[in-house]
Amino acid sequence: MITASITLIAQAAPLLIAACAALVSEYIGLLNVGIEGLMLLSAFTGIGGILLAESFGGLIPGIAVSLVLGAGLSIFITYLTVYRKANIYILGLAVNLTAAGFVSVLSTRLFGNRSIVALPPELLLQPQSVKTVSAALAVLTSLGLALFCRYTKTGLRIKILGKDSAFLDSIGVHTARLKIAAMGMSGAAAALAGCLLSLQLGAFVPNQSAGKGWIALVLAYAGGRSVIGTTCAALLFVYLENTIAAAQIGMEHPALLIGLPFVLGLFLIIAEKLIVRIWKHYRVK
Repeated sequence: MITASITLIAQAAPLLIAACAALVSEYIGLLNVGIEGLMLLSAFTGIGGILLAESFGGLIPGIAVSLVLGAGLSIFITYLTVYRKANIYILGLAVNLTAAGFVSVLSTRLFGNRSIVALPPELLLQPQSVKTVSAALAVLTSLGLALFCRYTKTGLRIKILGKDSAFLDSIGVHTARLKIAAMGMSGAAAALAGCLLSLQLGAFVPNQSAGKGWIALVLAYAGGRSVIGTTCAALLFVYLENTIAAAQIGMEHPALLIGLPFVLGLFLIIAEKLIVRIWKHYRVK
């Protein structure tokens, strides 16, 4: 039971961490639409950084480059949004649309290959180590975000920033800087999720994010703006994916089940909203 739980958390780690990134951006009222592109860029820079920084330790410098890239790009986008009145949704879509082409060009320049960039055997981590680290990072990210938003002054301010920025302005909080800092956190978390995608496989492959950034945005919404709800939604989604993947074995038309997790996810979102609305209605009475 414990082993199965750790395996599920490890498999869900990239999606769960990306959902936490989406949740932070949702708190401040500036949804990080570019999570999909950030995950793809970081999946590449994680592997590429390890290969290029092999003589400096490989793993840590590679991940550090990805985190700095994700945080820096998110901070830049937020700066343009807050101070230059740019549209954050258009900027996020631009990141998503250009990420694949940018990675392809960079991969060709650095490694002479624009398809698969794999780690050599001597740099590969043991599968059990990758599973343990992935599960630990998922738990630490989720638990850390929950504690940060509940017990720290900055976390509480981030949590209410999107709902009542006027109140924070009235007590002297520099809301623009707070938005930029929070979006930097979101970008770093998205980058970490992308790194885990490629590290779990031991290689970067084109379109590795495969829509997980978009799913993360939905999970943050489905979780009801809470870390616990978002975590449960991510774990449930991955569990459904695994169950349906197992059910496809031996089927004549397995493709019919591919979209079922998304349909079930949509159903759960609608059901959750209806239950909350009914509960509030009867509580008022």
